[in-house]
Formats: sequence, C-alpha cells, structure tokens
Amino acid sequence: MIPIGDETPSRIIPIFNWLIIIACVGVFIWQTGGGVKFFRYTVNTYGLVPSDVLKGERTYSFVTYMFLHGGVVHLIGNVLFLFIFGDNIEDRLGHLKYLSFYVISGILASAIWVIAGQESNMLVIGANGAISAVMVAYLLMFPSAKVRTLITIGFMVLPVKVPAYIMIGLWIVIQIVNNFINTITNVVYLAHIGGFVVGFILAAIMRTSRKG
Repeated sequence: MIPIGDETPSRIIPIFNWLIIIACVGVFIWQTGGGVKFFRYTVNTYGLVPSDVLKGERTYSFVTYMFLHGGVVHLIGNVLFLFIFGDNIEDRLGHLKYLSFYVISGILASAIWVIAGQESNMLVIGANGAISAVMVAYLLMFPSAKVRTLITIGFMVLPVKVPAYIMIGLWIVIQIVNNFINTITNVVYLAHIGGFVVGFILAAIMRTSRKG
C-alpha cells in the first residue's frame, strides 16, 4: 500500500515542510555529487552510530543523520510521505511548532534506538524516525481523512481511497512486526517505532495551540 496523496486541504503554505524536503534533496545531491568515495565519507562522517554518541563523540549526528539518505529510493520514499502528510501537521501546529516537532522527533527517535543498545556499531541515516512521528501525528489529528493509495492485486496496480487510520495503522503494524522478524536488515525499525511514540506524545501536547 503506497500513499500518493490525501484529501485534507492545507490552509497555509507549509514553508518548513517544503524547506525540509528541499534540504533532504539538496543534501542528497551534495552527497552524490562527489562520487562514491565522497558519498561514503558523508555517510560515515554525518551518520549516527550509537557506540560513538554514547562515548560523547559526533553528537551532532543526532541532527545530521536525518538529512542523509542511502539512495534514490530511500530519498523518494521519505520525501513522498513528508509531502503528503507534513503539510497538514504544519497547518495544525503552526510553522515554528512544526519545525520543532520534526527535529525533536527525529532526535528522540534515534535516541530511543541508541539507548536500546541494538547493533551499537550500526550506522543509521535517513528521515524515517521524524517522518514516522509526522505520520502518527496525522493519524491522531486526522484519523478519518481519506488517503489515496496504490494497492497491488496480482499484476494490477489499483488506486483506492482508505481512511488514514487504516493506511497508517497498517504501516505502523508492519514496522513493529519487521522489528522482531527481520534480523538481517539495514533498516532500523526500532527508530521508526521510537518516532511513533515520540510523535504521539509531542503531537498531543503541541496541538493544543495552533500558533507558532
């Protein structure tokens, strides 16, 4: 089930949502512009490694890891989810609160993974934790909103409309299941789950006031 849009209008210009998307795309262009060796340098220098930050080294990577991506598919997937769901959360929270929500969620999602001590030498990059928070905030604020998605039936790909609680709820379940059954993977599902938890708490607190 791949989301391609939603039917919840945004009443504002989502300035920070667009700036985050532009930053992710711009950083990826920078990463790939210097060849394979430079790409590896950017990942190894600005990606998040639990064993490093627990020693007090490269703590800046709690922020920088969110703007790095490992490939075009990784980037497009994150940008697509952010494009569909982020504008409505910025609308509901206000500009500055949304930016704070996004950054804090990304930091705390990775912190949960670090504290859990899973794969302490495994490097993580990507906006997945912060975007997981955005999605659970959307679920909390717009549970019945219709989300346009693509589903595969045999060899056919069909567009359908489903409520947000079904589309996002199913996605959350998949992340939780994958965290326990996928023992050989480069995807840090625990950071996604951390994003859900942090996003739910922050969204519940921040949505009480729209100004930001």
